[in-house]
Amino acid sequence: MLVRRCITTGALLVAATACAPASPHLTDTHAAAIRDSVQQTLAQIQRYSAAGLRDSTARFYADTSVFRWVEDGRVQYRSVTEIREALAALGSTVRFETTFEDTDVLPLAPGVASVVTRFETRFVDSLAAAFTFGGMITMTLIHRPDGWRILTGHASSAAGGRS
Repeated sequence: MLVRRCITTGALLVAATACAPASPHLTDTHAAAIRDSVQQTLAQIQRYSAAGLRDSTARFYADTSVFRWVEDGRVQYRSVTEIREALAALGSTVRFETTFEDTDVLPLAPGVASVVTRFETRFVDSLAAAFTFGGMITMTLIHRPDGWRILTGHASSAAGGRS
């Protein structure tokens, strides 16, 4: 009886596994190329933000109905339009500079990557004092014909918040 149960259980596991969809396979070369191109994208985001190019920075967010950006436990933005409005609300005298460090890029599938990184954002205002905050960001990026785009993201500020 025990042998029959083991054989039945084994057969069910094999059947279930055989019916499961195969996960997309990435070669080491493809995974390395994804890591490299996502790192280049993050470097572009840093350059554009430091140069005050808000529209260029905003283009790195996926313009799709499933876009979400979460900050400290709540959905902050649900569209690229909301991102652009938030950047415009900073005023013309404010420039924000975001830097990333200790960045891990995990290729998930062709055209999909996960990023975990420390960040620091510094707001520089020519008319007022600057302030800085930072913490950790996780993001899912998707590849589109015009490059990598942030589909979802989550930022958690470090204890102490702003300085």
